[in-house]
Amino acid sequence: MKSFSLEESTHFIDTVKVLNTMDQQNVHQLNRPQKISKNLLKEFEKREKRVKIITDDGMSYMTHLISVDSRELVIRLLDNLKIRFKSHLLLVFPSEGKDYVVQGFVKKVFLPIVVLAYVDPRYGKRWTLNTEAQVHLSPVSDQVLTLFMNEDLKLIRRSDVIRPAALSGRDGEPEEKEKVDVALAIEDVLCTHVVFDDAPEDVQNVVVYEYEEAECFDSILSQSVTLGRIHDISPSGLAMIAKKGDALGQVGGLVSLEFHDLLSKNQKSGIDVFKLRLFGIVRYQRPFGEEDEQIFGIKFVKTINDTRFLNFLEETAEALT
Repeated sequence: MKSFSLEESTHFIDTVKVLNTMDQQNVHQLNRPQKISKNLLKEFEKREKRVKIITDDGMSYMTHLISVDSRELVIRLLDNLKIRFKSHLLLVFPSEGKDYVVQGFVKKVFLPIVVLAYVDPRYGKRWTLNTEAQVHLSPVSDQVLTLFMNEDLKLIRRSDVIRPAALSGRDGEPEEKEKVDVALAIEDVLCTHVVFDDAPEDVQNVVVYEYEEAECFDSILSQSVTLGRIHDISPSGLAMIAKKGDALGQVGGLVSLEFHDLLSKNQKSGIDVFKLRLFGIVRYQRPFGEEDEQIFGIKFVKTINDTRFLNFLEETAEALT
């Protein structure tokens, strides 16, 4: 089993919940239901069709709309379902060949009636990097997805400071003038065995006590690798630009991301380089600028909560307005 360093932080990622929340199918993110075709939306308004509700703890079920307008919608929930004020919910409008997803916060609660206010799919703060940053993307193979669903393979989020030993001179003495970069590695690690807190105080950050890494990490992932560049990034995901025709996986599919080193400009931060290797879900795909380019929106399977990375974005990147 893996032993921890004092500078390592490790948390469990419930991949079964991740895969159940975002089914492997064509999903289109919207900022309000009115962007669905009028004829299709009428079917939900007339209660001919039901919407799928997904709670922030991964539970899901079907229900009818009570009313919907351009700012909010009203739904009826199960009597025994516990919904808190300002909870984040996903509403899935199923249709043939494509599902439309709208996000919302609980605005009013009159159980079993709940009023939701719409939220833009990318409502969090985003940053653009001042230098071109590249990322390698690989669609996750069906073999790995099956292992996840059967819980034979698990995923953890590990943050660890890497402090290389100082380079030695010819006589074995440290090179005083040689600068050694300190790196913060934030990685989603495949594991075959994980021991974690089964009664966590914070369900979004379940602490891992022990874990055993899966062997041959790269060999069991898809061999189809695409090189792209970061358009913008946030703690919860990124927009990535790649050439048209590149195999980035289907919308709603799970992907593996390995970033080129991100260099910090703050010499006082104690971290010189950020190394990211994460998993994410493709949320949208559309043409971008040049005729031969496309942009992909990717949501990380777990938001990066490490304050050192957030400080890096604030100090090194430019915030989008």
